[in-house]
Amino acid sequence: MNKTLGISIIAALALSTLGLAIWVKSSRDRIAELEKAIGPYQVLQMDLGNASPEDVVEAFKSMEDSLVQMQMMYDTLSTDNAEMMSRIEEQKAQISALIQKAKNRDYDIKKLVAETQTLRNIMKGYIHQIDSLQQANDRLYAESQDAKQKASDAENRSRELESDLSQTKEQVKTGAVLSTGGFVNTGIRERVSGAETTTDRASKASMIKSTFTLRENKLAKPGRKTIYMKVVDASGKVVSGKGGGAFTSSTGADTFSASREIDYQNSDTDISIYFTPNGPLSKGVYKIELYESGSVIGRTEIYLK
Repeated sequence: MNKTLGISIIAALALSTLGLAIWVKSSRDRIAELEKAIGPYQVLQMDLGNASPEDVVEAFKSMEDSLVQMQMMYDTLSTDNAEMMSRIEEQKAQISALIQKAKNRDYDIKKLVAETQTLRNIMKGYIHQIDSLQQANDRLYAESQDAKQKASDAENRSRELESDLSQTKEQVKTGAVLSTGGFVNTGIRERVSGAETTTDRASKASMIKSTFTLRENKLAKPGRKTIYMKVVDASGKVVSGKGGGAFTSSTGADTFSASREIDYQNSDTDISIYFTPNGPLSKGVYKIELYESGSVIGRTEIYLK
């Protein structure tokens, strides 16, 4: 590694550290700064074979400083999503391990820089997801308030229309249909160790996870309910999966890809359904439809590269 190469690595690390500090302001700013910081990592393509011992030590020290800064940024990430926080803790553990390798000087410097870059890219995804979840929570709160108002209005109308029992029953039946919102869909990769990581690549995804909120509905009957998830590929074909089968929808006999039974008590209920396909997934857009008691209660989609 010559002097120019050493300076390039230090400059790249300094720029990425500056970007990490600016990310605190907002997710958009944080991601934008991250993209700017990635550019200087083209230095990884340069020849590191001619590095002097002094330059290698200097590079290790710079990597250690960069990892410590990124560890501090990971400590600022917070979400009510327990599963996401668990994955963040796993990334923090990886950073700690890399910091130790940088201190010990017993790891390939090029691999160390590349793995640091990977962790930084993963962090960008967490920032985006946490921001999306926060926006979804804000929307759900507003929708919850609107739903409460609508329920109150429905009760008033019901009292006013007691003379027309048939019409009132029809209104209650329609209002009892459940609804969903706040979708977060991800591809899931299962590692040999049993750990799960998110991925947007079809070739690596062994499952599709759909997380959403079953919204509050005071008119619905509480109790055990089965949510059916139908995954449809780009050709319009329902993708079969483990735990899938047949059910009856409002249009007749139908096929579902995955399902989950829940206990619904008329309040917002967060749900995650995992779909494990019987074969490999192909690239493209997958439409996801959710059913309860034969009615469609939500539609969303996920794109896998």
